[in-house]
Amino acid sequence: MEHEIFITKHTVQEKTFYLKVLWRWNPEELFYIYINKDNSSWSGEYSIQSANKYREEYTDDSEEEFIENVKRAFRQNNSDFDYDFSSLKDKSSSKFTWKKRFEGKKVIQGTVNVVWDDVPTTRETLIDNLLQENEQLKTTIRNNKVKTKAQEEELEKCKNTIEKFVDIKTTVEETLYAKFVQILNEKKKRIKLLQESLQKLGVSNVYNSESE
Repeated sequence: MEHEIFITKHTVQEKTFYLKVLWRWNPEELFYIYINKDNSSWSGEYSIQSANKYREEYTDDSEEEFIENVKRAFRQNNSDFDYDFSSLKDKSSSKFTWKKRFEGKKVIQGTVNVVWDDVPTTRETLIDNLLQENEQLKTTIRNNKVKTKAQEEELEKCKNTIEKFVDIKTTVEETLYAKFVQILNEKKKRIKLLQESLQKLGVSNVYNSESE
């Protein structure tokens, strides 16, 4: 299961919202979301069960297609989607909805219930998360560079080994061919000498007389 964090900024109802989404951090959740507006924040979970229920009732998507669409809605600022935030009068519970633009219409793709946080998730916290994620990405890049260099060195070793095998194969083939030619020439000489010896003994004449 792939764990990811998405932090995005959106304009919803002419207000600036910051979203932090923890993607697939819990086997039973598709994501957990933190919503920040001004000095307040809300949070809630969108379960796998809720996702499947909505998918089966309102879409023809496969589970994989539906999950990928949800991920696209939160992974980055995406012009294909619109967002809506509705808060109850007591602010204790709210709904965050994402909609996909389709042929001039906005089709609801899902809704997550969120509750008001007594201790809000501040923008500073989101910035710290981004900085931490940036450092993690730098570490990943460095590690990948080290791995890539090691793989390139191993590849070069393999190339050198293959070239050596090719050289050895060529040398062996040339040696075998040279020996074959040498043996063939020796056999030809022996056959020629044998033929000459037989001629001296008159064997050829005997064969000729018998044939007559």
